Amino acid sequence: SYFSEDGLEYNLCRVPMGASDYSTHAYTYDDGETDEELTNFRLAPEDFQFKIPHIKSALNLSNGNLQLFASAWIAPIWMKVLEAGKRFKLLQEEMYQPWANYFVKFLDNYRKEGIEFWGITTGNEPTANAKIGSVGEVNSVAWSSSQMMLLNNNFTREYVDGIAMHSYYNKVSLIYSFADIPRKFPENFILATESPEVFNSLKKKRRVDLGSWDKGEVYTNYLMENILIGIVGSVTLNMALDLKGGPTYAGSSLHSTIIVNATADEFYKQPMYYQIAHFSKFIPKGSVQIYSSKFNSDVPVVAFKRPDNGTVVVILNKKEEVVPVAVVDRSRGAAELELSAKSITTLLYW
Repeated sequence: SYFSEDGLEYNLCRVPMGASDYSTHAYTYDDGETDEELTNFRLAPEDFQFKIPHIKSALNLSNGNLQLFASAWIAPIWMKVLEAGKRFKLLQEEMYQPWANYFVKFLDNYRKEGIEFWGITTGNEPTANAKIGSVGEVNSVAWSSSQMMLLNNNFTREYVDGIAMHSYYNKVSLIYSFADIPRKFPENFILATESPEVFNSLKKKRRVDLGSWDKGEVYTNYLMENILIGIVGSVTLNMALDLKGGPTYAGSSLHSTIIVNATADEFYKQPMYYQIAHFSKFIPKGSVQIYSSKFNSDVPVVAFKRPDNGTVVVILNKKEEVVPVAVVDRSRGAAELELSAKSITTLLYW
């Protein structure tokens, strides 16, 4: 459903290093007593039973077009500063190097299983980033609440290829924190690695909302805003969750693009799944964004020139009514069409 030509043709995927919010329990690859040499580092049963087999299947289905990046949600507790009353605990400074070595161990162990990673992030939502340094031929993606400071610093910038963005406070993040980065640092890319359809779900009593067009519309609008400020890739937080929005040991039950009903041995593709297809299937890797004027704030539009010289125009109609529009390409002519109420439309032409 996600990686083949018959599916969404995903070409970018995030892999948790150890547990994430959506694991059944918290764990790292070196729990227990202090182990600065990482002699007890081991991949978990979850890696061998689930992650590695599914990643290999995804790589096979995508014909090698899938790029993977890894993020660690939590570090071993013995690496952290323990402060009473503090929920988020920072790394001890003397653990910066063991933490960097932890990343290298992870990459080496997965390489032994035949899986290579395109990139890593310095951590999932850290309050302060560990200094990862160089870990070989892999892209380093910093996650920080001070992105501009990170890129302005000559030392850290040497190790940073891009920025990973979470946008739960969408307008603030996009307009004020990120819009200047592509202009000031054109050599550094931005990826959106968690997104507001999750935050939208948190504010609703019904966290799993089967058949919800609105959740997909929020995400589609978010993708289009990202594109317009120069963000080059996006991943959703989860690819599949159960009917309760889990599993999650952290109590973070949410909506997802696919909802699984294990009792009935069924899964349900949500409207957001098909809305994402307008981007993932029609805007292949290597496409270049081209200028497009929007009709109004309720009818956003983005356009791309594809590597095969085709042109893609994606239009979202957030209105509860039919909207007539004209798409004008000065080199090819014009097309008039009516956008159905609450719809997304993609035009592809050469």
